[in-house]
Amino acid sequence: MISITHNLMAMNANRMFGVTNKSKAKATEKLSSGYRINRSADDAAGLAISEKMRRQIRGLRQGTDNIGDGISLVQTADGALDEVTSCLQRMNELSIKAYNGTNSEEERQYIQSELEQLSTEIKRIADTTTFNELYVLKGNPRDLIKVEHDKMVDGYVRMEYETTIPDWLKVSDELKAENSAGVQLEQVDRDSNAVFQTEPGVYKYYGAQQDILDELTNQGYQRQWSPEITDNASAKIDFSGLTNAATASELFTDLFALIGTSIGIPCGTCTEYYGISFTGSELGLEVAEGGTRFSSGSASSVSYLNLSTWKPWYPADESSIFDKVRSLISSQALDTTKTEEQKKAETQELAKDIASKLCDKCVSQITRGDRHFSRASKIVGEDYAFLVYDYRDESAFENEDSADSIVQVSSSCWAKVPYSMLLEGTMAEIEHPLWIKCSSDFDDWLPIDLPSLEGILAGLETYDVARYQEKAVYSQEYLKRVEDWEKTCHYVTKTTTLPAESERTITQMEPEYSMDVNRNGEVVTKVTWKQVTKTIPGKPERTVTQRVLEGSEPKPQPGADDVHIEKVYDPSDVGIIGDALSYVSSCRAMLGASQNRLEHAYNNNMNKHENTTYSESMIRDTDMAKKTVEFFNLNVLGQAGQAMLAQANQQSNFVLQLLQ
Repeated sequence: MISITHNLMAMNANRMFGVTNKSKAKATEKLSSGYRINRSADDAAGLAISEKMRRQIRGLRQGTDNIGDGISLVQTADGALDEVTSCLQRMNELSIKAYNGTNSEEERQYIQSELEQLSTEIKRIADTTTFNELYVLKGNPRDLIKVEHDKMVDGYVRMEYETTIPDWLKVSDELKAENSAGVQLEQVDRDSNAVFQTEPGVYKYYGAQQDILDELTNQGYQRQWSPEITDNASAKIDFSGLTNAATASELFTDLFALIGTSIGIPCGTCTEYYGISFTGSELGLEVAEGGTRFSSGSASSVSYLNLSTWKPWYPADESSIFDKVRSLISSQALDTTKTEEQKKAETQELAKDIASKLCDKCVSQITRGDRHFSRASKIVGEDYAFLVYDYRDESAFENEDSADSIVQVSSSCWAKVPYSMLLEGTMAEIEHPLWIKCSSDFDDWLPIDLPSLEGILAGLETYDVARYQEKAVYSQEYLKRVEDWEKTCHYVTKTTTLPAESERTITQMEPEYSMDVNRNGEVVTKVTWKQVTKTIPGKPERTVTQRVLEGSEPKPQPGADDVHIEKVYDPSDVGIIGDALSYVSSCRAMLGASQNRLEHAYNNNMNKHENTTYSESMIRDTDMAKKTVEFFNLNVLGQAGQAMLAQANQQSNFVLQLLQ
């Protein structure tokens, strides 16, 4: 049909010409921009995937820069510690020079002056070394926050954790070593560690007798030895209460109560404490080494026993004591054939084994090395208790308590507690590593533990290689007069009444937890913390019995010619420098390991960035060769469409010719 009202051929040609022009316009846009997707309509799903990859790519790019900053920070800290090491090496060299006997007091003072300058420089380095205004030698960052139920913090709170002695641990500080009464004592050299050896009827001690305490010079101690140990103050530590646990869960509770407890034993004539501190990380409480606190003195010789990792059954069994108890809880929960009595017997058998090994471990740790005059020893016939004693005669001291080696349990210790276990509403200081953000992923962080030089600075401040002490030296004539006087004397027993100690209250956080076995047979622990107030009972008035040397005549007093004062070279222990060097070296090793890890992370980021960019390019970018061929094809189609449209428009003229 031929019509002049509707030119269908022209309409069709125009429509196709428009389609070709649109396709050509899109091809031109893609060729000019270089992107296959310029708007969401181009590829909705591809755009979403591409934008997600772009977020990852840009996050990786910035994360790589962050890691580079972290590497620079570590290198800054390591460079500063390198200078600290150089200072300490020089201090060690100077110390060895000062200890040489050919030096005069004046020359040692010159050496001490340089040592003080080096110590001051180490402190200045620790106080001023920064990276982008961040102090890198003062330990990990700390943030003060308020505990809120909807606030998430990744870190630990370093807090002073109040502890009390576990109810099952028995400590008696009024006990005398009655099982050693009347035994023969044999004196051996000071360098010997032979104490309470197993020779029949013979007990040994070491130490030489020294001068009498002179009232004029206040120098020197008389250390006399009595034929019995019974008159020396002692204490008994008994672990037998642990064996009374009726269930495995109760045994677990008792063991957990030991974490944070420290048994401190003071020397009778100085402020040094030694003993053992029980640490661990069970149920969120992590008591760090070096966190022991005693009521007085210093805990300079404390051994640490980590209950979470201690394996008393090694090498036959690799399990720790907590692993043993957990295993028993699980097996008893799954075994329905055992009676309650059988389960109790199993629990107490394990508890006895643990109590015995704890007792042995305490004795071995407390008695290792030179521990002044106090000692610890297993009691014959008792598997779960040991004795702490001082084998000097109390009458050798002016103060009846000066040789008293009673045990002190720490009233507090430094611990790390997870933030999530604190009470809501309290203020907490969060200590955490320095976090390096590596990418846009939520949990893609790298920790850097910053070293702290506070510990070594305290020792260096008091380090002195030019220190001298004045010592009173008595003439042989005077010592002979004292010896003759002692032969006319005899011991008398005197009783001194010590005042009562009132009770006190402490506030502490304690865990409440329940243990159950899930369907997989695993022991599940649920923990909640609560704040409780406890009353520590006081001690009643007690008496101390001591033996005092008395004679018919007064004790001879030294005359002006009987005593003279001489200076004795008494430098600080050079081991302080060695310990400081070891600590700084360990910090540098930690920083070196962190830098190596950061460099691996940097390389990994670069690899991920490259490959993710390639994948995003495959989705988003234009294939220029393919799109160019398509463009030329559309160009030809456009020219053909334009020609066909012209031909279609000529069709009406052919119809008009029929009317002429």
